Amino acid sequence: MGLNGWTVWLTTKDNVMKCCKPVEFIRMMLAALGVLFLLSSCGGGGDGPQPGGGGTFEGIWSGETVSSANGSRIKLNGMALRTGEMLFFAYQDGHVFNGSWASNGGILSIAATAQWKDYMLGEQVASPVGWAQSAGSPQLQQVFNASGGFTEKQKASLSYNASLGDAGSVNFFYWDIYDRPSSLSKLVGAYTNASDLTITISADGTFIGSEVASNGFGNVTRNYSGRFRLIDPTKNLYSLQLNVGSILMNGYAFMVDSAVGKTDDAIQLAAIQSSWGPFVHYWKKR
Repeated sequence: MGLNGWTVWLTTKDNVMKCCKPVEFIRMMLAALGVLFLLSSCGGGGDGPQPGGGGTFEGIWSGETVSSANGSRIKLNGMALRTGEMLFFAYQDGHVFNGSWASNGGILSIAATAQWKDYMLGEQVASPVGWAQSAGSPQLQQVFNASGGFTEKQKASLSYNASLGDAGSVNFFYWDIYDRPSSLSKLVGAYTNASDLTITISADGTFIGSEVASNGFGNVTRNYSGRFRLIDPTKNLYSLQLNVGSILMNGYAFMVDSAVGKTDDAIQLAAIQSSWGPFVHYWKKR
C-alpha cells in the first residue's frame, strides 16, 4: 500500500496519539522548521543589542539618556564626526560626553569620558548615580560606554554603563540641520544669550567677547576669544578653538534656528580641556 494509505502514530512517555497520514505529517514538520529558521535569523529574542540598518553615525544627533537606577534624564545634542570622534553635550546642565564611536553590522558602540562641571551653567536638572552636586568638587568625570542598534540618518537605541555606578538607556535621533552648508560668513555678527554675554565674530572666524556669570561662589567676568574653522563646507559643523581667560579649550559648534521663521541665527557649541572641564554655550545673534 502507498504512503497515503498509512497513518502516523506519535508516541509520548504516557500515551500513544493518532496524528495524521505521512504526507500531512511531513508538511507539518517542514512548516515548523521554517518558523524556527525565521526566529533564529531574526535573533529569536536572544541576549545582546539588536542591530539596526547600520551605515555611518556621522552627523548631528539629538536625544536623551535615562537612568535605570533613579529615572533621571539628560537631554543631549551633539556631533559625530566621520573620523570616529564624537562630542555630545547637555546645554541645560553642562554634561559633556567626549570620545569615539564605531559601527559594525548595524551595531553602534560608543566609548566616552563623561564630564560635568556643576557650576558651569547654574541650575542642575539631573543627578545620575555617582554624580555629586558640590561646588567643592566642581569637575566630575566618569567613563561612559554604550552600544545598540542604529540606522544611518534615522535613530540609535543604545544601552549604557557608567563607571560611577549608573546604567540605563540612551536614544538618539538624527538632526538634519547637519546637511545644511557651512561658511564663515554665516557666523559673522554680534551674539548674546540669556546672561550678560557679548560676542563678536569676524569674517575670518575669529571672535572676542565677555560674560558675567556665576561660578558657584559669586559672579565673575569671563573673557572669551578664539576661532571657528570650516571642516566641510557641505556640512553644518565647525571646529572651535576657545580661550576662556587663560584656559585654552577645543571643541565643535553648529548653527541652529532660534525660533520658527529664523534660520541659522544661533550657535550651539561645546569645548573641553582635561584639567579644567567642559564648556557648553548657546549664542544667539542680536
